[in-house]
Amino acid sequence: MTAITLDNPTHGAIDSTEPDRLAGALLYSLSRPMPDKGMWGLSRTLLVGVLSFGLWPLLEWIKRFGDLARAESVQWEHLAEWMRLRSGLPESADLARWIPRTDKGLLLRGISLVCGVGVIWAFVLHLHGQFSWSMLMASTYRGGQSQLTARLFTIWTMGLGIGYLVHWLNVALHIRATERFIGQFNSLARREGLGPMPTPVGGWGLRPMWLVAGVILTILGAGWGLPMMLAGALQRRYVLSTGRRMRGMVAERLRAMLSIRHPSMSLPTPVMLRRRCDNPICRSAVSMAAKFCPRCGKRLWTSVDRVA
Repeated sequence: MTAITLDNPTHGAIDSTEPDRLAGALLYSLSRPMPDKGMWGLSRTLLVGVLSFGLWPLLEWIKRFGDLARAESVQWEHLAEWMRLRSGLPESADLARWIPRTDKGLLLRGISLVCGVGVIWAFVLHLHGQFSWSMLMASTYRGGQSQLTARLFTIWTMGLGIGYLVHWLNVALHIRATERFIGQFNSLARREGLGPMPTPVGGWGLRPMWLVAGVILTILGAGWGLPMMLAGALQRRYVLSTGRRMRGMVAERLRAMLSIRHPSMSLPTPVMLRRRCDNPICRSAVSMAAKFCPRCGKRLWTSVDRVA
């Protein structure tokens, strides 16, 4: 057994062929794609948003993103615990402080949910006993033609608009917190002798086609259309692209650490880490951190708008 030293933490690990079960489970967990159910493309968002008067996407996205944030938080907690127990670096004990907080997200999700449910309750309360399709349309897409319908139109527009903006803020804050966490993990990885790894940037949801659709909805009377498109584009990009890249790159980093610490250990490569160039002629292996194929130069990780 080799003594752990702070001057050379990479070689301070136990030199053993015994499998590191915690790291193996964490590696497979990070390499497994998160469920992307409920993450719609542009056309489905437009159709469902209009037909449900803006309610269904908000309620669906709140739940799905909450599930994703909690699942990621568990993965980061396990990663921080492994670093604390195995790295031998004094700074690794502070990694847990950088895990994205789910309590802040819970508060923002609650505000968005209250906005959506509040709109439903306002319509039930005001249209009780006189509900009809014409009254519903007059209070929403027709812009309000009487004092009652004008009041409901304002509640409908403001309630859903605020709900979507708060949800967009929740997603954006979660992405920024995840970027900071991975930045701290990268600092520790560099102390282990690994080179720098760029952190993917989540953006702000400013996708051209989604913005155009949001502006069109706003012009047609759905003032919540633009906030809905901003929130949907940002969440879709993170779920299908940025978040997967972040987890995959961390898994690649973890596997490299295990290879250094246990060179004689057999480490299977999870499917997500077997990344290959999208060019059917090339198909060469590329790193999770690569933006371009080093062999043919093809751009990797197609933007969300191109697959929507």
